[in-house]
Amino acid sequence: MIISIDPSGTSTTSCFLFSDWNKYEFRSFTDKDWLNHAEFIQKLIKKEKPEVIIYENVSFLKFANYHFKNLLKVIAIIELLCHEKQINRQAIVDKYTKWVEVKIKQDKILGLKYEKRKYYFRDKLLTHDEKNTLLCFYIYWTKIAKKNWLPA
Repeated sequence: MIISIDPSGTSTTSCFLFSDWNKYEFRSFTDKDWLNHAEFIQKLIKKEKPEVIIYENVSFLKFANYHFKNLLKVIAIIELLCHEKQINRQAIVDKYTKWVEVKIKQDKILGLKYEKRKYYFRDKLLTHDEKNTLLCFYIYWTKIAKKNWLPA
């Protein structure tokens, strides 16, 4: 099991849970309190027992408002949980998802489509947060794990 997380501290945390190309799902959690996001992630990890956790990390520090500070707290919780449970982890800096978006718009990624400002995965309309967690998974799967994306 691999879990890809697009964390939030004050909005929506989305996760892509992957076992294989026939067994995957999206899960989301929305709340204004970062502690509830941390608890959601903690319970998910405890229940699913992933081998790898991928999460979107931030590449900018200029927005040091309370949303950003709470996001950093949630990222720290992910790091701590991975360390405590000895789970492999991979941070994907958010700026790298931009090149994946370009490839999707050029129709170069099987199963991912862009139409009229909306993203689809295997014909499922993605929310903004689901898209981000899937893009992090794509980067991990194809560039870090060096595996083929979607069987033909």
